[in-house]
Amino acid sequence: MNSVEQMILKPHPLSRLYPFFIWIIGVLCFTSSILFPLSPIPLALIGILYGRKNLIIFSFLSIIFVAILFKGHQGALLLSYSLGLAWIWSAFSRLKIPLVNFLIASVGGCFALFSVTLFFISNGDIPAFINNALLAELKQFLEAPINQYPGFLNQAEVREYILSKQPGVIAARITELLPGILGSLVVLSSWLVVAIARARKAVINLELPASLTLWSTPANFIWIVVVALPFSIWGTDTLKVFGITGLFIVGSCYFLHGFSIVRYWFLVRNVSRWIKAVAYFLIFLLYPFTSAIIGLGLFDPLLHFRERMQSVNDEEEGELI
Repeated sequence: MNSVEQMILKPHPLSRLYPFFIWIIGVLCFTSSILFPLSPIPLALIGILYGRKNLIIFSFLSIIFVAILFKGHQGALLLSYSLGLAWIWSAFSRLKIPLVNFLIASVGGCFALFSVTLFFISNGDIPAFINNALLAELKQFLEAPINQYPGFLNQAEVREYILSKQPGVIAARITELLPGILGSLVVLSSWLVVAIARARKAVINLELPASLTLWSTPANFIWIVVVALPFSIWGTDTLKVFGITGLFIVGSCYFLHGFSIVRYWFLVRNVSRWIKAVAYFLIFLLYPFTSAIIGLGLFDPLLHFRERMQSVNDEEEGELI
């Protein structure tokens, strides 16, 4: 073996610290209210890329970290979300199941973990616990600007209305949307885990297409939309929550379907990275573009957009972006 081959086969001196560096990224996500939904991803990648032994080690470190920084109910919910999803992704990625089953199973596992955790910390009254927690946060949020600028609202009746009535209205609306938002975040995060693991050549047993740009939402998902839409509009309180949640989750799947079509077109046209970066920025941050991508995935079974395009070059199929 010559010196060049030895250099290629020799691992990087810092390679043993890679799981620790990934875990630090997860810690940073933990401490950020914006990046927190992404906190399970680094831990899941440790399990997928470096094995279950490392996942166990860094799970214990995460428990210690959360126990120090977060107290009571908040810490329990953080752990059930972050650790629970990381273990679900790490375990399910070793199963020979279609990608859509992986996405839905991840959502179901997350809901189960959250339900069990909330049941114990709420003494069995989950809706009241969520509503009271939201009311406390909303009142604190609304009181801050009113107290900071006392002359802004001079009338005591207006102040009382805002602080006593509005939090309840907002909390009720958030309670309706919360399961759907959580399910949508899990679907998108699960897809991101698979995309990163595939880009890093990790061993995953999921039944994946030759390229993620070729993935499509199952055609029968349209029936979920047909059932969930009237529930979300005319259903009772419970049925409305089920309808909205179903629309959020299936809408996320259709978004990924449409996003795959856009990425397919970018590869076919050999679009530059700068243009793709701008397009992704618009897609993820501006609602009209996001809605257009969902519509693209929704109508693809009828219009077959990819069949109208040139085939993807084999050398480009594994590209993440």
